[in-house]
Amino acid sequence: MISEEYLRKLCARNAVRITAHIVKRCGERGISLEQVYQALVQGSIIKQYPEDKPYPSCLVLRNAAAPLHVVVSASEGELYVVTAYSPAQLLTKWAVKKGTAVDKQGRKG
Repeated sequence: MISEEYLRKLCARNAVRITAHIVKRCGERGISLEQVYQALVQGSIIKQYPEDKPYPSCLVLRNAAAPLHVVVSASEGELYVVTAYSPAQLLTKWAVKKGTAVDKQGRKG
């Protein structure tokens, strides 16, 4: 399992790997790489995925004015950012797919 201490240690060592795909997705979602980094340094692990391949991963939550979820995978000595998204954006997208109109504040219309 990945610990918050291990996340912070890898961040301090600049051992965080970010792909072009993540940069693109974050840009589309209005999320800066600085926000991703701050989530890793200041956030809390809220879910572990020890069976993920090729490396175990976890979901990190930075609970700030604009909450952020970041999924990372950790190998020996390196941290890979898998994805980052706003929980509110995810809920809105899910509700629209289910046929329920939801505004940006999460209110049903």
